Amino acid sequence: MSRQRHRDHAGDKSPIIPYLLYNLLLIISAPALAIYFIIRFAQGKERANWIERLGWVALPPRVDRTVRIWVHAVSVGEVAAARPILKELRERLPDASIVMSSLTAGGIEMVRKCQGELLDHSIAFPVDYVPAIKNALHRVKPAALVVMETELWPNLVHLSQRYGVAVILTNGRVSEKSFKRYMRWKWLFSWTLKQFDLLLVQTEGDRERFISMGALPERISVLGNSKFDQPVRRLSTDEVERLRSDLGLPGRGWTLVVGSTRTLEEEKLIMEAYQKLLSTAPDCCIIWAPRHVERAEELKQLFLDAGFQPGRRSEGRIETRQVILDTYGELADIYAVGDVAIIGNSLIAPGGGQNILQPMAHGKPVFFGPYMGENREIASLAIEAAVAFQTTSERLADDVLAILQDEARRRDIEHRAVQLIEENRGAAGRYADSIVSLIKAK
Repeated sequence: MSRQRHRDHAGDKSPIIPYLLYNLLLIISAPALAIYFIIRFAQGKERANWIERLGWVALPPRVDRTVRIWVHAVSVGEVAAARPILKELRERLPDASIVMSSLTAGGIEMVRKCQGELLDHSIAFPVDYVPAIKNALHRVKPAALVVMETELWPNLVHLSQRYGVAVILTNGRVSEKSFKRYMRWKWLFSWTLKQFDLLLVQTEGDRERFISMGALPERISVLGNSKFDQPVRRLSTDEVERLRSDLGLPGRGWTLVVGSTRTLEEEKLIMEAYQKLLSTAPDCCIIWAPRHVERAEELKQLFLDAGFQPGRRSEGRIETRQVILDTYGELADIYAVGDVAIIGNSLIAPGGGQNILQPMAHGKPVFFGPYMGENREIASLAIEAAVAFQTTSERLADDVLAILQDEARRRDIEHRAVQLIEENRGAAGRYADSIVSLIKAK
């Protein structure tokens, strides 16, 4: 099907009424959104990016006949999932200009760290208002827009389609919780999904959910999860010991690594489990990474209230058994220091979980709670392979202790966890092939 025929087909299936209603809702909500941004600006959270958030991105002119690809990933996890795809795109289109955007502060910082090797330019994602999106599209001038996972921004997708940009969803997924929310707004997301040229998703379950939301089945392909392709450098024994020393941890005692907790309520439950562990293993250490580093002071107060004197990674080395990891980009290596990983945002509802592949890549046993809806497929694979374990806050200490006391079992888990990841690699290359094929077909 030619590009023009595709646009005509998309136009037949995409009436303009949802576009008008969506933008009417945006106009109505504009005062509240303006207040929100003013508050964030006053707090210093948007000052560095507010011009780009309005679509006024500063990019050099695109060289004639050079393909420019705009990749968008909402936050740190999605940026990490995009990295293997960016690497594969670089190999297939070495002369392409790649621009990447993110929405959160952590995501933007991570994108900027990718600049040079994996991409050419980094920008803050513009708000999904027509003037801002038009500004951004006129300045980026992409041949293709690649959005990661579930970034279904109606104005971005619609205006890109109108301007002849190839629109591709990559590593697509829809959690059960998100699915219910999207179905309440099916009139809008059905219209949005029909304007994608390709919907490249992780699992058959994701495919069925996208179809239920209104996507056209013939545009959907199941290609796997690119997170399995994330590069994780296995640290040597000497490197682990040096990192442990740099963190200020003593040379003996088991170590727990707690990753990506979001709420004080959940953190109190994990703290109680840690205190219970100490009654049996008084030398046990803990490294704790909150999902948002700005919560580090709140987490520190929790430690102080429990009678501990934690160190903060950002403040330099102090000798301690409790470390708060309040820096970006280190958690993947820090998992190598631990004997067991505990994944946050999973012990209390609504949860959703976080990525468990980073600790698995180091061969570490992983524990999480019953609320892993955002990461259910990987969690199920890991449980089936007996390298990860679902638990509750009441059982957490006992379940972790049982693994810590069984060194032979931990060695077996290390082998099987690494094997599981190797067996599921390759999705990033398939995503890159599909993107390149669509761009070349224009």
